Amino acid sequence: MAVGDRYVKSLLGSIDKIDLNKWDIHIYTDQPDKFSKYGKVHWYPYVIFSYFEKLLFVIRTVKETGKGAVWFDADKLYLVSDKFLDFEHNYNEFRYYSKNRWVPYFWEEKFPGTWSVVREYFKYLDVDYRSIVNLWEEVWYMPFHYNLDNMLADLEMVKPVFEYRSVIDEFSRNGVGEGEGVALGYVLYKYGMKYEYFPCEVFPNNNPFHGHENHDEHIQPDVQPGRLIKRKLI
Repeated sequence: MAVGDRYVKSLLGSIDKIDLNKWDIHIYTDQPDKFSKYGKVHWYPYVIFSYFEKLLFVIRTVKETGKGAVWFDADKLYLVSDKFLDFEHNYNEFRYYSKNRWVPYFWEEKFPGTWSVVREYFKYLDVDYRSIVNLWEEVWYMPFHYNLDNMLADLEMVKPVFEYRSVIDEFSRNGVGEGEGVALGYVLYKYGMKYEYFPCEVFPNNNPFHGHENHDEHIQPDVQPGRLIKRKLI
């Protein structure tokens, strides 16, 4: 996904490292003429950039192709190892490279604050937000799954809640809907999807967050994945 001059330039500077004979590339951009030779190009029609669109785009593409898909952020592709790009990524489960280093689970977010908007929505849904993992979403893999339609519906439903939270947040960003790693954790939890690390390093030499790959496991709440429970959460 390359929306805006900065991300278009970044992707154009690194996309040639991908072997077109090995990868079926789909690009979601507001400048489709720049990428016509690289694969299937999808036009991004909105004026405002939404981080949530990358979640919806991946799931729509998986549904359309009937195959799992690896997502790359346009401005992080140049950091991805050649070994990772040469690896055949075909999994039955969701794959990721790291949890959020500072807030690996949603229950560790600081409340009150703008995230309380999302927390209240999860409470409205009777979802135990303490079991929602918070993932770095620069590189991840979504398998073909029988619940793709329901996942799309759930993400489209929660999208305006996340976008509203990002609008009222004091930290300025170039777009709306930030925090999509939590939304990924929400659908993984709701549908009981297994999630595992990629079997080879993604950023072996230059982690985009200036640290090593985060394989440290935090204590996970003792709640069954996918189980929606009704309880008073504070």
